[in-house]
Amino acid sequence: MAGSLGRVTHLATIGLALCAGALACSPQGASGAAGGAVGSVGAAANGSGGTGTAAANGSGGTATAIGSGGTATAIGSGGTATSAGQLGSAGAGGALPDLFDGKVEHSDHARPISGGTLLVTRDGQLAVAADPERDQVFLVDLSTHDVRAVALPPDSEAGRVAEGANGQLFVALRRAGAVAVIDRARASVSANLPVCRAPRGLAFDPTNGVLYVACRGGQLISIDGSSLAITRQLKLDEDLRDVVVLRDGLFVTRFRSAEFLVLNASGAVTARVSPAGAGCGNATVAYHAVGDGQGHVLVAHQSSSAVTVGTSIGGYGASCSGSVVAGQLSLAEPSRMSTTPPPLQPRQDPLDVKQQPLGLQSLTLANTGPFDVAVEPASGKFVAIALTRGTSESGTLRRGQITQNPSDASSVFAWDQTDLALQGEPVAVALDAGGGYIVQSREPATLEFEAGQRVALSDVSQRDTGMKMFYLNSGIGLACASCHPEGDEDGHTWHFSTGLRRTQPLAGGVLSRAPFHWTGELAGMAELVDEVMLRRMALPAKPSAEQVQALGSFLDGIQLAPVEDSADPNAVARGRELFAAPGPACSTCHSGPQLTDNLTHDVGTGGSFVTPTLLGAGQRRPLFHDGCAPALSARFGICGGGDRHGTTSTLSDAEAHDLLAYLGSL
Repeated sequence: MAGSLGRVTHLATIGLALCAGALACSPQGASGAAGGAVGSVGAAANGSGGTGTAAANGSGGTATAIGSGGTATAIGSGGTATSAGQLGSAGAGGALPDLFDGKVEHSDHARPISGGTLLVTRDGQLAVAADPERDQVFLVDLSTHDVRAVALPPDSEAGRVAEGANGQLFVALRRAGAVAVIDRARASVSANLPVCRAPRGLAFDPTNGVLYVACRGGQLISIDGSSLAITRQLKLDEDLRDVVVLRDGLFVTRFRSAEFLVLNASGAVTARVSPAGAGCGNATVAYHAVGDGQGHVLVAHQSSSAVTVGTSIGGYGASCSGSVVAGQLSLAEPSRMSTTPPPLQPRQDPLDVKQQPLGLQSLTLANTGPFDVAVEPASGKFVAIALTRGTSESGTLRRGQITQNPSDASSVFAWDQTDLALQGEPVAVALDAGGGYIVQSREPATLEFEAGQRVALSDVSQRDTGMKMFYLNSGIGLACASCHPEGDEDGHTWHFSTGLRRTQPLAGGVLSRAPFHWTGELAGMAELVDEVMLRRMALPAKPSAEQVQALGSFLDGIQLAPVEDSADPNAVARGRELFAAPGPACSTCHSGPQLTDNLTHDVGTGGSFVTPTLLGAGQRRPLFHDGCAPALSARFGICGGGDRHGTTSTLSDAEAHDLLAYLGSL
């Protein structure tokens, strides 16, 4: 730990910068004793054995950090110690408080948040809220606030909602492989349309009467709104997320890469652009994209650090943008995009709009995700929400405006710099006919209106402590879900002092894959929480053993996303036999239900690492600990370890094809 407290100095500096004038702040931005403790640790941390004292503003008290381990003492009214006490021994009044007052709650139906589940109909009369945990869609009359519930198939995981013609509503059933058609007048499901294994994005074109469905497997499906028949199916890149109807084509996003595709009317890709990340980060995880009908698309996404990430106390908050993950909102003008954008021109912008390729701009939202966004076509007003969660358990909403630049007729957008606090657990947002916001809360299941009213959707509780911990803002603008969106992984490769490390997946039974981290240094959930949440993420409260168990239970229940049955079943069968054959010997290490022996091996890929699970490997990009393989086929390339990693050099092209078909089916 020698020298590790030097990182806290930087963390304390970040806290001061974000506290709107307060002299001393905790990582959560609160002034007083807790902030004094953190600030003092920063002042005292001069490498191993450093000693020092710093006073907090007002009655917050002082704190002293001694030695590389960090012993913190808070003095004064209400003084508490935070980060230093996590690794050292807390002095008087310095013990970490109990997380959530030690309470533990459990739900059998808690699901990772995907957002984008709220819609206001074109006539402004109805709010439509899909609920993936209660397997219902709620139809709310916006004049009377009467609520009607529509039952969906169990565990179908309702997602995006779109409005068709003649009273039709469409809901993507993410795990049922279908789109539910709801009769608005009767408040009932009139049809379930099989589309693909994992439908995600929905958009209806009222001009042509066509419903578009974007699928995780890369299919972009067109459905006639009258006959409900599939009229076209395109195969694009995998990991599609949202589809937005343009005047002369479509705009499609990819989830983990946050890449934007522009398609013309015939379905050809005419532009492919990724936004620039915040600070020194790369754009990642496109949560939701919406169009305004005027040629603009707003995309709520993240930015992940591309520089070295610290692993000392609060190290995940000491990045170039204040945290290793930042929230962003990008404005795209597809008509101005090209695959060869002009060179960037440097500029200074007080509204934090980062210079982008032509037709693309971004704003940074300093809160944790997932994020959602809504826009009003007529005025260009938009709102974005974030599930920022601390001990107050509230989310935030920020407004913005799209305007036209008179000099070149391009569009620009900017934030209102004031965040509004939201109640509950906000997961989706929409705008009503008057431009007022409506926010859907997961728990309690409600709609919150700008005028202050709240409408209950259901009295069935889905409170779950494990899920609550997973989405908890640790205080440095970061949650577990920031790197593991929807309970899985973000596809990002991080720069650590020990080398490159790709985010590992959580879905599909993670508890059976211990020990954790690529080198297996963390034996189980307790060690993971201590090292990552309490240390690196600087969580200022101590979870109980029962709460750690609840987090593990929630994570262990996250299912893998459905895999498309696109491969030749005969090739899959032959590949399965090769996988178990003595030659390649894949099953020697990739064994058991999780296809891992949970042991550490050096297979020539750059070090000794725990055998990763192969479940879902065909859906992960990139692969290996350092992300060197952009696809499964690169397994046989230079970064695959050669014959130290299974004897594969003797495989024919046909055998390699069969083995890849099997791996892609897992």
